[in-house]
Amino acid sequence: MRKEQIKRMVSEGKISPQEGERLLEALRRSRSGEADREIARRAGKKTRSRRRLYIALAVIIAVVAATGLSLGLYFAFREVDSAGDLFKKGEKAFAEGDYEKAIECYKGGLEKEPSSSAGYNLLGMAYRFLYNQTGSTKYRQEEVEAFTRAIELVPNNPVPLVNLGATLFYQGEKGEAAGYLQRALEVYPDHPDRAGIEEMIREALQ
Repeated sequence: MRKEQIKRMVSEGKISPQEGERLLEALRRSRSGEADREIARRAGKKTRSRRRLYIALAVIIAVVAATGLSLGLYFAFREVDSAGDLFKKGEKAFAEGDYEKAIECYKGGLEKEPSSSAGYNLLGMAYRFLYNQTGSTKYRQEEVEAFTRAIELVPNNPVPLVNLGATLFYQGEKGEAAGYLQRALEVYPDHPDRAGIEEMIREALQ
């Protein structure tokens, strides 16, 4: 993803300024090589950790094989990601432009934490960028459904309110969009992009 594309998405209201800053920071880190070095460091650490784990597991299985407990031990020692881990992995994939992987991670996180409004908002953003990348209307529908679910879980969450309002606005459903955008400003009067949101509302109500 290019810097100009991120700035354009912010100016068009497709993502919030905070989300834009986060993506720009991820882009800067990636270009400076920090992301690659961090990935390599983590991969090396994880490889060493797993090697020690596999050695210990092999010894234990050999001892208890006669009792039929080896399978149980295998599952006991497996690595299991938490919802937070999966959301972080999704954000990393999103910053790298791998929206399909981001969606997979976000969905995994939501399976573990289905009441996460923020998780559904992240999922909606991933579908938005995948739609912009492919033009497939099925992703636009998934985007709308994700933002809607985020609002259902936390009705006064201004982030998905603005995101859903912007999505509806740019696909021509401006009357419905105005309602979500107005609600967002009611619950967050000091929104940093208030002027742009008010402009969309005025256009929608003309």
